[in-house]
Amino acid sequence: MTTTPSKRQEVRDEDHRLFTRAGVDTLTVGVFTWPVPQPGPDTYDFTVLDRILDRAAAEGRRVCLATGTAALPPWLATSPGPPARPEPTWT
Repeated sequence: MTTTPSKRQEVRDEDHRLFTRAGVDTLTVGVFTWPVPQPGPDTYDFTVLDRILDRAAAEGRRVCLATGTAALPPWLATSPGPPARPEPTWT
């Protein structure tokens, strides 16, 4: 399912309204977002992340910035070469 930027913004607006109502003061950001700031192997765009962090700061919320590695970007998941998620080697 593809959503439009305006629909995603509506969802974020509602999220923040509910955060305020529930007294949420800390947000975990970026857990599933790797494809957003890096849509291609050599392409970076932090616009969305910047907006989210700016809004959190403006609303007095703290942020726990996670690595976005919980969701691989399609360009990495389908790239040739070593597996994108190799099995760990415990020593």
